[in-house]
Amino acid sequence: MARDLKALEAQAEDEAEFAALVSRSNESVQTLRAICHNLRPPLLSNNPTLALRALVERLDAQSPAPIHIEVSAESLCVSEETAL
Repeated sequence: MARDLKALEAQAEDEAEFAALVSRSNESVQTLRAICHNLRPPLLSNNPTLALRALVERLDAQSPAPIHIEVSAESLCVSEETAL
């Protein structure tokens, strides 16, 4: 990415244009990181039940209709092969 920014810097008409390109690149990286984090939040590895509850709470806060979840520990059990 740094190499691409150097190439863009050479092509940019002025410093303001280059700064705007850098800003958009940084925004893209942050958006991609957020997407990746949402695909596999760290909480999911540590405690799937808490991860599901956190997701439902976030959805409930954004939804006009109430959302709730009931999770039993048995329903979250998976085989060792699946867990790996």
